[in-house]
Amino acid sequence: MRVKKFICFALAATLFIGGCTAGSDIVEPDPTDPTNPTDPTNPTNPTDPTTPTDPPKPSVPVSAVRLDRTNLSLMIGEQGFLTPIVSPANAVIKGWIWDSSIPEVATVSNGMVTAIATGTTTITVTTSDGGKKSSATVTVNINTGGINATTPNVTEWPDRTPIKYAQHATADPIKAVAHSTDGGTLTYRWYSNTVSILEGATLIPSARSPSYTPSTGTVGTVFYFVLITNTNRNATGSKTATLVCNCVEVIVTGLIPLISIGVDFSGTIVITGNDGQNVLSKSGNGRPGSLVLSATGYNDVAWYIDGNTAAAAYGNSITIDAADYGIRTHSVTFTGVRNSVPYSQEVPFTVVR
Repeated sequence: MRVKKFICFALAATLFIGGCTAGSDIVEPDPTDPTNPTDPTNPTNPTDPTTPTDPPKPSVPVSAVRLDRTNLSLMIGEQGFLTPIVSPANAVIKGWIWDSSIPEVATVSNGMVTAIATGTTTITVTTSDGGKKSSATVTVNINTGGINATTPNVTEWPDRTPIKYAQHATADPIKAVAHSTDGGTLTYRWYSNTVSILEGATLIPSARSPSYTPSTGTVGTVFYFVLITNTNRNATGSKTATLVCNCVEVIVTGLIPLISIGVDFSGTIVITGNDGQNVLSKSGNGRPGSLVLSATGYNDVAWYIDGNTAAAAYGNSITIDAADYGIRTHSVTFTGVRNSVPYSQEVPFTVVR
């Protein structure tokens, strides 16, 4: 994965509050087979409307919620975090409603508390279904000076070009490379959102390391953020400082449907450099190490290896190198448009040693 210098913006010195406290270490079926499930006369046919099915399992409601702490002290300009914890642990959470009793003292958004002025306010979180509540008291004071913890130094980040995966493909971890310049301890909090802003993002409670592997189970676009906090207990001023890194966009697409070739399909897939069997060798062994596939007469041409949109190539030809693929049979799928009609064709190839 390409990396480049990552542009981050620093928040005011921040107290890390959450699940980790500040500074903690953080064969094709046989139609004669009586068990053939496609046989409509077979009583075990799963599509038979007379076959009983299990009712869907009901979702588990939230019975109680609590915040990870009941008191939080901040300096003006600081930000801290409150993390709601629900019971039972397998409850389905449909959403949160956050509120500050005196927003002139401190505001709250998705658990992130921002200190505005001296005073005391109560931060309350309520489940959107069931109305279960929990509160914490936030006290805001004036910073009397001293040496503050330094913001984390993030040096590298994945390229901000959107990352694309086919549904259920194995995703690569998103990584944040950072270090503390004052000997402090770094902690991480990952968030996800359907838009490219942190406001309204959802905390991923289990993600507390420098890397996070996004899910590809659901088709759609998700933006991921990481908040990195440096905690220096020896600082005489603010002991924590947080950096919010720019989002990473992850796009999950549906599996590519193969489209039947129409009768006016006149273009052909031309394969060159192969041995007639599309077998490629990593080490030679008398077999070619690569092959070229090309198609003419089409617009919007794309090539997909093993159905992975993340590895899509564009243009009227593609070169397949054995060195880039595992030792097994693969497929390359061509898709294109001709006279406003979409076409596709799948070509298998095998990689050997």
